[in-house]
Amino acid sequence: MGNENFIRFPGTKYEALALLYVKSRELSEMSPEQILDAYEDAYEKIQARRKSRRSDAFNEK
Repeated sequence: MGNENFIRFPGTKYEALALLYVKSRELSEMSPEQILDAYEDAYEKIQARRKSRRSDAFNEK
């Protein structure tokens, strides 16, 4: 079987950064839902910052 059917995670550096952030937190007292929320919150903040930086760079030209 070829590797073409496998999905890689993290697939982007932004997913990796969000995962690293969540892994750096104390997870033992968190529910799976809280861990998911923490990951999604981190990912959304990273994406918002990325868009903000791109917009700032575009406006400086």
